[in-house]
Amino acid sequence: MAVVKIEGGEVVAVFRDVANVGAARKKYPTLAGAHLVAGDHPPGTRFKAGKFTPPGEPELKRGLTAEQIRDALLAALAALRWRFEVAGVVVDGRAFRSDPESQAKMKNARDFLREGVLTAPIKIKGVAGFVDVDEPALAAIVAAVAVHVQRGYTLEAEVAALVESAEVETLSDLHYRWEFRTA
Repeated sequence: MAVVKIEGGEVVAVFRDVANVGAARKKYPTLAGAHLVAGDHPPGTRFKAGKFTPPGEPELKRGLTAEQIRDALLAALAALRWRFEVAGVVVDGRAFRSDPESQAKMKNARDFLREGVLTAPIKIKGVAGFVDVDEPALAAIVAAVAVHVQRGYTLEAEVAALVESAEVETLSDLHYRWEFRTA
């Protein structure tokens, strides 16, 4: 844990060698009377109404209605989910793409193996090159991709509910809530 010193609504110093505000005041007597807050935020971070806003983050609220802010946050959230969705999966130590085109090709190949149109092993393209797979191996990859994609939608729905309830009002908070869930 760390403690930051706030002046003029902005972090001006970070004390990472103390665990709380009381310890900071004890260790650094010159901080008596200073506005201190528990947290580890870089200088330049804005602090207002108990919330930190990273330096350089545009303030969405300037000149925008609550509906426009919500729409902008939901659009940014959809972009985060898309990047998560197409990031791919790793199955048995091999990376596979998870974009919609790759999903469709793998599902079709799995179905054709099941129907006997194709004979195993077949080659599919992983991130590092071609891989020979049989139907059970391909089914496992298809399932991993489906679970991954669905997780992205579930996470998007969770964070979207926070946006709708105004618990998330800034891009930094949106990114934090998303990263916390995908870590």
